[in-house]
Amino acid sequence: YEQKIMSQKAEREIKAETIALEGQEFIRRGQYAKAEEKFGEAMQVSPSERVHLLLLWSQLKQNTDGIPQHELIEMNRKLEAFSQHERENPNYYIVCGLIKKTMGDPTAIAAFEKALVLSPTFVEARREINALQSVKAGNTTAAEFFNGDLTSIGSQIFKKKIK
Repeated sequence: YEQKIMSQKAEREIKAETIALEGQEFIRRGQYAKAEEKFGEAMQVSPSERVHLLLLWSQLKQNTDGIPQHELIEMNRKLEAFSQHERENPNYYIVCGLIKKTMGDPTAIAAFEKALVLSPTFVEARREINALQSVKAGNTTAAEFFNGDLTSIGSQIFKKKIK
């Protein structure tokens, strides 16, 4: 009986992981509403901190200006309760950075940089850093953002080959 329950739990976790992967692909495409839908579905199948992080990420990216301050504080409080294991996940730091960015906290860039330390090829974190730096420096075009992403990725690739 216990084996059957464990098997069913494993099946739910695998199904939730598959759904979450679909949601991550929507995030990469910038389709945050579809991503939120997938992460919500995954949370219903088998809730986990990892999927909850992804859900928060999609919510923050959709509503950058429309999230009330008290909700941002609540999101931040929930993040602080995450396990140490999840705090080693670069997604944890991108969500922290997005919350700080939305709140207008200048330390947001440090959270995105921490995500890059944990995963040097994390394009979304690099994009957020570039966006914050461009706001500090003045307005930039979409082509300049894209060029910055390619430049940073190219330099990271060549750094790894040199080592």
